[in-house]
Amino acid sequence: MSEPTGGSAILKPGPAPIIRLPTQKAEVEKQYSLDDIDPVGRMEAVLYGEPGTGKTVMWSTFPPPFRVIDADRGLKSLKWAFKGGKTALHCTGPHCLKAYRPVEEGTYPINPQAMDKMADMIEYWFTKDTDEWNTLIIDSATEVNLWAIYKGLHLNGELPSKEKALSKSDSVNERAKALLLTGEQDYKSAQGLFMGAIMDIRVDCARYNKNLVLVCHQWTDTQGEGDNVRVVGYKPWLIGQLRTRIAKEFDDVWHLEMFNGKEVKVQMHSSPLVVAKTRWGSITDIDKDADYRKMIERVRQYHGIKQPTEKGK
Repeated sequence: MSEPTGGSAILKPGPAPIIRLPTQKAEVEKQYSLDDIDPVGRMEAVLYGEPGTGKTVMWSTFPPPFRVIDADRGLKSLKWAFKGGKTALHCTGPHCLKAYRPVEEGTYPINPQAMDKMADMIEYWFTKDTDEWNTLIIDSATEVNLWAIYKGLHLNGELPSKEKALSKSDSVNERAKALLLTGEQDYKSAQGLFMGAIMDIRVDCARYNKNLVLVCHQWTDTQGEGDNVRVVGYKPWLIGQLRTRIAKEFDDVWHLEMFNGKEVKVQMHSSPLVVAKTRWGSITDIDKDADYRKMIERVRQYHGIKQPTEKGK
């Protein structure tokens, strides 16, 4: 047998060779300390909870103006909330809020475009409209996750359609769609599409100093069967591993819950049942008001920070 040629070679016994790679000069000027950390700063948060727990009204208390991916068509609830002074909006016109919802053609789109249309609009907001707004809202990320599933299935050649349906029964197709959303099958392509889009959005929000809020429906983890089913936890409703991964990616994950049919509370700290966390630490009673303006004011008071001027918001 002849000796290997080209780039391959038989390693000789002895210590491994030291490979020295060229390195760049250390970015000494980019070092920072705790004195440079803004305890308020730009916000990235995930809000989740059951329908009717005030998630949409909650995000409307973040710093306006807003740019909104209105995936769930939930803005109607802001009309009465604005009238009642429950939002941070100064008006209901385009100077305070602009929303967009891409629409797919057909129940089971043959060529899904919602993800791409959403990305195009967000890119426009960042590049052409960047000085006109402060907070980007994705409401809800659960619906956007479904768009990613459609696109992932399409890319894999497995999309249910009139030509290639999962079943002739509409009810079976609906159950199949629910199965996809719960992540009971392996849809790595959909997970990759979703997290890739979210990571791109996070990078741009950091670059342009914008707040980012993802709104999710609530996923309930259960154990047992029949009469022995018990709830073991609540998480943001995304597919598969994304339910826990999204909590790792974001500094703040808040769980909203309704009490007495009218009082909304925000849980910001993890418990045996709820996935939640915050970068604000254990500031007492911070969960009593589901209003970002009141919450951030408590944080400012705790750190001795003055309220910014209107121009600085």
